[in-house]
Amino acid sequence: MSEKLILIAEDDADLQPLLVFTFESNGYETRTFDNGEEAWAFLESSERRPTAMVSDVMMPDVGGLELLRRCADDPDLAEIPTVVLTALDAEDHVEEAFDAGADDYLTKPFSPNELVTRVERLLRRVEQ
Repeated sequence: MSEKLILIAEDDADLQPLLVFTFESNGYETRTFDNGEEAWAFLESSERRPTAMVSDVMMPDVGGLELLRRCADDPDLAEIPTVVLTALDAEDHVEEAFDAGADDYLTKPFSPNELVTRVERLLRRVEQ
């Protein structure tokens, strides 16, 4: 089992396999969730903390920003590096994501390699 676990909260069934393939091809283990509520349930119940998280904003039930806020309010989860991956590109959406606790923001369409690079950059900062 890889030591590096990426939590992916993304409701697009066509995009999930691409994200899984991209991260697993780069040596990461992945866990995918269709919405923020499922991701939150995993975060609350799992003994294994993700190395990083990638989250969409617009998802059913609990959206990505609420997921980020919940993580930010939990001292055990607040330090997980998080990249928001979304189609929303207006300046106020970007600001809201960073205010909710995002560490980086990438808009769709996106380069899968760029996403991995951004996650790895965040992980290097955490390791320092």
